[in-house]
Amino acid sequence: MGQEYNMEEIAELQKETIESLKEYIPNLQRGLSQVTEELKGERKEDTDEYLRMNIDGLNWVIEAYNGTVSSVDPEKTKIDVSSLEEGVEKLSKSFMAKEDAGIAESIEKYMLPFLEQFMNAMA
Repeated sequence: MGQEYNMEEIAELQKETIESLKEYIPNLQRGLSQVTEELKGERKEDTDEYLRMNIDGLNWVIEAYNGTVSSVDPEKTKIDVSSLEEGVEKLSKSFMAKEDAGIAESIEKYMLPFLEQFMNAMA
């Protein structure tokens, strides 16, 4: 079985994760914006790999969000979870179908706004 944590340890882990997210999300936003431009225009030799790296980063952020949302200021939290879920579903379908336009649209319409909202909630 996994390690059990007391409430203080959980709060400390959430705090550390939030600090990591504050540093990581701006880099991910830049990466997602760049790969979106590649998907909408001139693909590069490494676009698929760069996209996978960004999707992995996005998955980590969503997991971290799920694990830290209880410690984020509820007054600042204006995250539309249903929109995030819809975006994840559309991104996943487009990714599996290798539809560049659908991937780019999902990133722009759902993922980048989620990252911005999450950053604001952690401010």
